[in-house]
Order: sequence, then structure tokens, then C-alpha cells
Amino acid sequence: MLLAWAVSCESYELHDDGTANICAAGFDTFRVESLPAELPLTILVRILLSEDEESELEVHVLGPSTVPLGSLAYPVVAEPGPNHRPGYIVSQIEALELAIPAETSGVYSVELFADHDPHDPASPEHRCSLFFNVREGLPDAD
Repeated sequence: MLLAWAVSCESYELHDDGTANICAAGFDTFRVESLPAELPLTILVRILLSEDEESELEVHVLGPSTVPLGSLAYPVVAEPGPNHRPGYIVSQIEALELAIPAETSGVYSVELFADHDPHDPASPEHRCSLFFNVREGLPDAD
């Protein structure tokens, strides 16, 4: 399994042909009234698999100063779409729904790994990082 891309978004709609409508994609800042807070986060990940592949997508959430906040494993099974041609790779989009426990302001990250061997550094095709700023205090209303 390879990671083609990952993006945060506010909402999405997945289609049978492997495409998606993505709304409010790529945001990177959470403004909250007060901390601690649980931050809802949706990430869409485009993965590439062989036709009969079953794998696992690892997700690690890190807080400020790279403090580990939690890990999840998402099982992934290749699901060729209606336009798939036998012998070609399967491209599919997986939606990850997370809740980030934010205790303090700072930079948080979500680390995604495909076919990760903890004893080997992950190549760019097998790892993707998304970074988020968490700020306490809502913006002033004008």
C-alpha cells in the first residue's frame, strides 16, 4: 500500500468511481474557547493498493513537543471501483474520523503510515504528516 495524499477537511462526499467532493480542505488551525478540548478532525487519505491487497493504515497523534497522544490502526482492503481494469492498481480514498485531545496551545500532528516497519524509517510513499495549530481564545468579533 502506498500513500498518494492526505488532506484535512470539514466535510466530504465519496463516489463509487474513487473520486470525492471535498469541502473546506487543508485547514490547519483550531481556535477553541478554552482548553482542554477534544478537537474533531476528518482526514481523507488516497491510497494505492494491488487488487487483492489487505493492509493497515497506522495513525499516530502527537501533541506539542511531539508528545504521543494516541495511536490507531485502520484496516484497509482493496475495493476496485466500477471503472477498474484488471491488472492495474486500485486507487481509493479512505475517510478517517479522529478526536484530538488538546490540553495546551501549540502544534499538533497526525502521522500516517502505510506498511510501517517500526525498525525502518518510512519512505515518502509510506508516510504522510499533517500539522495543526491549536490556539486558545476565539477571535474578536467585529
